[in-house]
Amino acid sequence: MRSECDTWPRAKWETYTLSRRSGIYALYLKSPSLLLGLELRASGLLYIGSGDGCNGLAGRCHFGDRARTINHSPRKSLAVLLMNQLCLSVEAKPGGKWGLDPQSEWKLTDWMRENVQLAIKYCVEPVAREKELIRRLAPPLNLKDCAQSPQHNRIKRLRAEAKANVHRTAHSLAPTRSIPLRPVGGTTYVTDYTTAEELAARYSLNPKSFRARLRRENFAWHRHGEPWRVAQGSKEEDALLKVALAM
Repeated sequence: MRSECDTWPRAKWETYTLSRRSGIYALYLKSPSLLLGLELRASGLLYIGSGDGCNGLAGRCHFGDRARTINHSPRKSLAVLLMNQLCLSVEAKPGGKWGLDPQSEWKLTDWMRENVQLAIKYCVEPVAREKELIRRLAPPLNLKDCAQSPQHNRIKRLRAEAKANVHRTAHSLAPTRSIPLRPVGGTTYVTDYTTAEELAARYSLNPKSFRARLRRENFAWHRHGEPWRVAQGSKEEDALLKVALAM
Protein backbone atom coordinates (compact mmCIF):
# COMPACT_ATOMS: atom_id res chain seq x y z
CA MET A 1 0.00 0.00 0.00
CA ARG A 2 1.36 3.37 -0.96
CA SER A 3 1.95 6.00 1.67
CA GLU A 4 2.02 9.76 1.37
CA CYS A 5 5.80 9.57 1.81
CA ASP A 6 6.03 7.51 -1.38
CA THR A 7 4.59 10.39 -3.39
CA TRP A 8 6.49 13.29 -1.83
CA PRO A 9 8.57 15.17 -4.42
CA ARG A 10 12.24 14.52 -3.79
CA ALA A 11 15.47 15.84 -5.25
CA LYS A 12 19.15 16.32 -4.53
CA TRP A 13 20.02 18.24 -1.39
CA GLU A 14 21.50 21.14 -3.37
CA THR A 15 18.08 22.01 -4.79
CA TYR A 16 16.69 22.86 -1.36
CA THR A 17 17.07 25.96 0.73
CA LEU A 18 16.32 24.55 4.16
CA SER A 19 14.87 26.99 6.64
CA ARG A 20 14.46 26.86 10.40
CA ARG A 21 10.80 25.97 10.06
CA SER A 22 9.64 22.75 11.69
CA GLY A 23 8.80 19.76 9.56
CA ILE A 24 9.41 16.20 8.41
CA TYR A 25 12.18 15.06 6.08
CA ALA A 26 12.66 11.75 4.30
CA LEU A 27 15.68 10.15 2.63
CA TYR A 28 15.30 7.94 -0.46
CA LEU A 29 17.76 5.68 -2.23
CA LYS A 30 17.85 6.35 -5.98
CA SER A 31 18.47 2.68 -6.85
CA PRO A 32 18.04 -0.46 -4.67
CA SER A 33 21.23 -1.93 -6.17
CA LEU A 34 23.28 0.72 -4.37
CA LEU A 35 22.75 -0.96 -0.99
CA LEU A 36 22.55 -4.71 -1.47
CA GLY A 37 20.74 -6.67 1.20
CA LEU A 38 18.17 -4.00 2.07
CA GLU A 39 14.48 -4.52 1.44
CA LEU A 40 13.02 -1.19 0.37
CA ARG A 41 9.64 0.14 -0.57
CA ALA A 42 9.19 0.89 -4.27
CA SER A 43 9.86 4.56 -3.50
CA GLY A 44 13.29 3.70 -2.05
CA LEU A 45 12.39 5.18 1.34
CA LEU A 46 15.38 4.88 3.69
CA TYR A 47 14.72 7.09 6.67
CA ILE A 48 12.20 9.50 8.17
CA GLY A 49 13.24 12.25 10.56
CA SER A 50 12.00 15.53 11.92
CA GLY A 51 13.38 19.00 12.50
CA ASP A 52 11.99 21.05 15.35
CA GLY A 53 13.10 23.70 17.81
CA CYS A 54 15.16 26.79 17.06
CA ASN A 55 17.01 25.33 14.05
CA GLY A 56 14.10 23.40 12.49
CA LEU A 57 14.87 21.35 9.40
CA ALA A 58 18.04 23.31 8.69
CA GLY A 59 19.60 21.84 11.81
CA ARG A 60 18.98 18.23 10.75
CA CYS A 61 20.59 18.14 7.31
CA HIS A 62 22.99 15.23 6.83
CA PHE A 63 24.36 16.25 3.41
CA GLY A 64 26.33 19.46 3.90
CA ASP A 65 30.09 19.95 3.90
CA ARG A 66 30.08 20.04 7.70
CA ALA A 67 27.82 17.04 8.19
CA ARG A 68 29.19 14.69 10.83
CA THR A 69 28.44 11.05 11.54
CA ILE A 70 29.01 11.15 15.29
CA ASN A 71 25.50 12.34 16.21
CA HIS A 72 23.52 11.40 13.08
CA SER A 73 21.84 7.99 13.09
CA PRO A 74 21.18 7.62 9.34
CA ARG A 75 24.77 8.57 8.49
CA LYS A 76 26.07 5.99 10.98
CA SER A 77 23.87 3.31 9.42
CA LEU A 78 24.95 4.20 5.89
CA ALA A 79 28.58 4.26 7.06
CA VAL A 80 28.52 0.67 8.32
CA LEU A 81 26.67 -0.53 5.21
CA LEU A 82 29.20 1.18 2.93
CA MET A 83 32.33 0.62 5.03
CA ASN A 84 34.06 -1.72 2.60
CA GLN A 85 32.65 -0.27 -0.61
CA LEU A 86 33.86 3.25 0.17
CA CYS A 87 36.90 2.22 2.24
CA LEU A 88 35.69 4.26 5.21
CA SER A 89 37.64 4.58 8.45
CA VAL A 90 36.12 5.06 11.87
CA GLU A 91 37.66 6.72 14.90
CA ALA A 92 36.85 7.07 18.59
CA LYS A 93 35.17 10.27 19.70
CA PRO A 94 34.85 11.86 23.15
CA GLY A 95 32.24 10.48 25.52
CA GLY A 96 32.59 6.90 24.30
CA LYS A 97 31.15 7.76 20.88
CA TRP A 98 32.43 6.92 17.42
CA GLY A 99 32.32 8.48 13.98
CA LEU A 100 34.23 8.68 10.72
CA ASP A 101 37.57 10.34 10.20
CA PRO A 102 37.44 13.61 8.18
CA GLN A 103 38.34 12.05 4.82
CA SER A 104 35.70 9.34 5.28
CA GLU A 105 33.10 11.96 6.21
CA TRP A 106 33.71 13.62 2.84
CA LYS A 107 33.47 10.28 1.03
CA LEU A 108 30.14 9.48 2.68
CA THR A 109 28.76 12.97 2.03
CA ASP A 110 29.72 12.74 -1.66
CA TRP A 111 28.06 9.32 -1.93
CA MET A 112 24.88 10.61 -0.27
CA ARG A 113 24.73 13.64 -2.53
CA GLU A 114 24.95 11.38 -5.57
CA ASN A 115 22.74 8.50 -4.49
CA VAL A 116 20.31 9.71 -1.82
CA GLN A 117 17.44 12.09 -2.44
CA LEU A 118 15.71 14.34 0.05
CA ALA A 119 12.05 15.27 0.54
CA ILE A 120 10.74 17.77 3.07
CA LYS A 121 7.29 18.54 4.40
CA TYR A 122 6.76 21.53 6.67
CA CYS A 123 4.24 20.90 9.43
CA VAL A 124 3.38 21.63 13.05
CA GLU A 125 4.13 19.04 15.74
CA PRO A 126 6.66 17.26 13.50
CA VAL A 127 7.92 14.85 16.18
CA ALA A 128 4.51 13.25 16.66
CA ARG A 129 4.02 13.04 12.90
CA GLU A 130 7.49 11.55 12.46
CA LYS A 131 6.81 8.79 15.02
CA GLU A 132 3.47 7.93 13.41
CA LEU A 133 5.05 7.57 9.95
CA ILE A 134 7.96 5.52 11.28
CA ARG A 135 5.60 3.20 13.13
CA ARG A 136 3.58 2.54 9.97
CA LEU A 137 6.36 2.37 7.38
CA ALA A 138 9.38 1.08 9.36
CA PRO A 139 12.09 2.49 7.04
CA PRO A 140 15.27 0.38 7.22
CA LEU A 141 17.46 3.11 8.74
CA ASN A 142 14.99 3.98 11.52
CA LEU A 143 16.26 1.85 14.37
CA LYS A 144 13.60 2.75 16.91
CA ASP A 145 9.90 3.69 17.12
CA CYS A 146 8.89 0.81 14.83
CA ALA A 147 8.86 -2.98 14.69
CA GLN A 148 12.44 -4.10 14.10
CA SER A 149 12.95 -6.48 11.18
CA PRO A 150 16.03 -8.67 10.54
CA GLN A 151 17.51 -5.88 8.40
CA HIS A 152 17.07 -3.38 11.25
CA ASN A 153 18.81 -5.81 13.60
CA ARG A 154 21.60 -6.37 11.07
CA ILE A 155 22.33 -2.64 10.93
CA LYS A 156 22.27 -2.43 14.74
CA ARG A 157 24.76 -5.31 14.92
CA LEU A 158 27.09 -3.68 12.37
CA ARG A 159 26.98 -0.41 14.30
CA ALA A 160 27.68 -2.16 17.59
CA GLU A 161 30.65 -3.96 16.01
CA ALA A 162 32.02 -0.70 14.59
CA LYS A 163 31.80 0.96 18.00
CA ALA A 164 33.42 -1.98 19.78
CA ASN A 165 36.22 -2.29 17.22
CA VAL A 166 37.12 1.38 17.10
CA HIS A 167 37.33 1.73 20.87
CA ARG A 168 39.28 -1.51 21.18
CA THR A 169 41.76 -0.22 18.59
CA ALA A 170 41.94 3.21 20.20
CA HIS A 171 42.75 1.61 23.55
CA SER A 172 45.48 -0.61 22.09
CA LEU A 173 47.07 2.34 20.27
CA ALA A 174 46.87 4.74 23.21
CA PRO A 175 50.07 6.83 23.49
CA THR A 176 52.54 5.74 26.14
CA ARG A 177 54.69 8.87 26.13
CA SER A 178 55.32 10.53 29.44
CA ILE A 179 53.12 13.58 30.03
CA PRO A 180 53.16 15.55 33.28
CA LEU A 181 50.16 14.64 35.42
CA ARG A 182 47.76 17.45 36.28
CA PRO A 183 45.32 17.14 39.18
CA VAL A 184 41.63 17.67 38.41
CA GLY A 185 39.21 18.10 41.29
CA GLY A 186 41.92 17.12 43.79
CA THR A 187 41.84 13.36 43.21
CA THR A 188 41.60 12.60 39.48
CA TYR A 189 44.58 12.96 37.14
CA VAL A 190 44.66 13.42 33.39
CA THR A 191 47.51 12.62 31.06
CA ASP A 192 46.50 13.96 27.63
CA TYR A 193 44.84 17.04 26.24
CA THR A 194 42.83 18.47 23.34
CA THR A 195 43.21 22.05 22.14
CA ALA A 196 40.84 24.33 20.26
CA GLU A 197 43.29 24.40 17.36
CA GLU A 198 43.21 20.60 17.09
CA LEU A 199 39.41 20.54 17.07
CA ALA A 200 39.27 23.32 14.48
CA ALA A 201 41.60 21.35 12.19
CA ARG A 202 39.64 18.13 12.74
CA TYR A 203 36.36 19.73 11.65
CA SER A 204 37.77 22.11 9.00
CA LEU A 205 36.91 25.22 11.01
CA ASN A 206 38.65 28.58 11.07
CA PRO A 207 40.60 28.48 14.38
CA LYS A 208 40.07 32.19 15.07
CA SER A 209 36.31 31.92 14.48
CA PHE A 210 36.13 28.78 16.60
CA ARG A 211 37.90 30.43 19.54
CA ALA A 212 35.63 33.48 19.20
CA ARG A 213 32.56 31.21 19.32
CA LEU A 214 33.96 29.47 22.41
CA ARG A 215 34.45 32.83 24.15
CA ARG A 216 30.82 33.74 23.47
CA GLU A 217 29.74 30.54 25.24
CA ASN A 218 31.20 32.01 28.45
CA PHE A 219 32.10 28.66 30.02
CA ALA A 220 32.45 29.01 33.80
CA TRP A 221 35.47 26.68 33.86
CA HIS A 222 37.54 28.72 31.37
CA ARG A 223 39.48 31.77 32.49
CA HIS A 224 39.78 34.70 30.12
CA GLY A 225 43.16 34.80 28.38
CA GLU A 226 44.02 31.16 29.05
CA PRO A 227 44.48 28.76 26.11
CA TRP A 228 41.64 26.45 25.14
CA ARG A 229 43.30 23.24 26.37
CA VAL A 230 41.14 20.55 27.99
CA ALA A 231 41.58 17.00 29.19
CA GLN A 232 40.66 14.29 26.69
CA GLY A 233 37.48 12.47 27.65
CA SER A 234 36.42 15.27 30.01
CA LYS A 235 33.16 17.19 30.19
CA GLU A 236 35.09 20.26 29.05
CA GLU A 237 36.19 18.45 25.87
CA ASP A 238 32.59 17.40 25.23
CA ALA A 239 31.54 21.04 25.57
CA LEU A 240 34.11 22.16 22.98
CA LEU A 241 33.10 19.32 20.67
CA LYS A 242 29.43 20.34 20.79
CA VAL A 243 30.35 23.88 19.76
CA ALA A 244 32.51 22.58 16.90
CA LEU A 245 29.72 20.32 15.61
CA ALA A 246 27.24 23.20 15.74
CA MET A 247 29.37 25.45 13.51
